[in-house]
Amino acid sequence: MKFKKISCFALSLALALPAFIGVAYARETYQEKTVLMEALYSRKERPAIFATILATTEGDINLEETKALFFSTDEESKKAFEIAGRIPKERRPVLIAVGGNKEEISKMLQQAGIRENDYVRCAGIPPYEEAPYLLWYENGKEMKLVNSDLMGHLIEAKYPVLLASAELPKKGGASDHNAMRAMAEIDGTIVKPGEEFSFYRCVGVCTTERGFLPARSIMGTPEGPKWVSDVGGGICKASTLLNLAVADTQGLKVTEIHHHSLPVSYAPAGKDAAVARSAGKDYRFVNKLDRPIKIKGYWEGETLKFEIWGLNKERYS
Repeated sequence: MKFKKISCFALSLALALPAFIGVAYARETYQEKTVLMEALYSRKERPAIFATILATTEGDINLEETKALFFSTDEESKKAFEIAGRIPKERRPVLIAVGGNKEEISKMLQQAGIRENDYVRCAGIPPYEEAPYLLWYENGKEMKLVNSDLMGHLIEAKYPVLLASAELPKKGGASDHNAMRAMAEIDGTIVKPGEEFSFYRCVGVCTTERGFLPARSIMGTPEGPKWVSDVGGGICKASTLLNLAVADTQGLKVTEIHHHSLPVSYAPAGKDAAVARSAGKDYRFVNKLDRPIKIKGYWEGETLKFEIWGLNKERYS
């Protein structure tokens, strides 16, 4: 689909003609002169964009600060709206109607899950005749997306989006201190498509110099597994919490997991994830998604929490 840019001739003519019109003023009444000038400079006859500023019915918009989705009521605009409706409002482009009546637009908004009044109209001639298209400016340069590029950009605009989360109660003590210390190392980790996450590669060695404390830990002995005191005891609560979030995230595949040889209080059997560097036990998963993910940890208040977020491919490519 080709898009034709509308000429700014109307604006140029309006700026160039006042002197010429002044010649005709001598033969016109004051009232006729006023009507003539109002018609000439009518905002509806001007291009809606001057420099990077878009004039709308609700005020001016700086297209270097926000993007604008120009739409009509055609089928392509409806497809764009279906995607735009899934974008959080704070990241959604400003919606600019360039065609269709109020009833048609209201129906489109309702079907897309967008509030009825969340759009404006151009106060002037739209920059292009056909829609939909996305328009904005970068360093004064016009940027425009149409067709598949437009749809792909709108799909990415909904990211980052929360994919899954998991919580466990925080009870305090040295064990939870170590769990939070491990979570702090994991917090903010980005796992790219095809990349494998390793708990121990991320957390590192548990030493007192790095802020880990002696706490209860399960250790194998000739008599069988026993609870003993060990620096870093309790970090398995962090690996278990992460595993719970990963298990609820479609597209993440666990590649290594071990379970405790004794019951633990914070997870049922089979849901826990034991880690022990000395025994070669790690927790790993691979990102099978087509986009990066980000792990965010929270340990304030009475709960420990991991969130897994899907990221924007354009930003993190």
